[in-house]
Amino acid sequence: MAEQKGLLGLEAHPATEEEFAYFLKLADSDDGYVELYVKDGIQVMSKPMENSPIKMIKVRYEFKDLAPELIYDVLHDPLYRRTWDEHMIEGFEICTLDATNDIGYYSVKLPFPLKNRDFVNQRSWRVTDDKEFIIFNHTVNHKDHPETSRYIRSISHITGYLLRRLDSGGTAFTYITQSDPKGWLPTWFINKAGSHLAPRVIQNIDKVGRNYAEWKAQNHPDFKPWLKPDQMTSPKGKEHSAEKPGGYKNC
Repeated sequence: MAEQKGLLGLEAHPATEEEFAYFLKLADSDDGYVELYVKDGIQVMSKPMENSPIKMIKVRYEFKDLAPELIYDVLHDPLYRRTWDEHMIEGFEICTLDATNDIGYYSVKLPFPLKNRDFVNQRSWRVTDDKEFIIFNHTVNHKDHPETSRYIRSISHITGYLLRRLDSGGTAFTYITQSDPKGWLPTWFINKAGSHLAPRVIQNIDKVGRNYAEWKAQNHPDFKPWLKPDQMTSPKGKEHSAEKPGGYKNC
């Protein structure tokens, strides 16, 4: 895989304050972004980036009656994702770096004749004063999950969610993504497709978010490792590493 340029890079490490600030700047600042359209309260923007011909896509929306902590749980919950992500072939945690950073694998179905894609991404998250919720990921290398002939290995330069509590109790939602599917797809097609596909994130969350509380009440209601680090597990349940408190030996 070619080296990924930019702040985050391909080597896994717990996200720094600088990297969280970088994500927030991308999400909050509209400098350099061009508005593509506004429809049904959904705003879609794009921005050229120096590290890749693939543009950054930004989507904004206000969920009037979905609280940020609920959306945060929906985005995190791997058991729930299996019930609604129809494009996922396989998804699992590879290992944890610490209480708020892990590395995961995700493979996705694409329509024929396109070859299916896969990702190995580091995910980082945090909650600030119960008002600001952040999740973002970027592609990293992992020795146990190299590229294979079965999939085309794609790159997430950075993809993430910023959730802020509205006075009404709802959520000001921002989604950003700069993701390169690789392969023979032309850049213009990727950029155009991204601007049209990204708003579907809003539709999915609106739909699955309304069903989550009922589903969770019947499916491991206390299992929330993104909020309870002691529940974190590696695929083989290996012991915590003394060298990496909160992490696992297989990372």
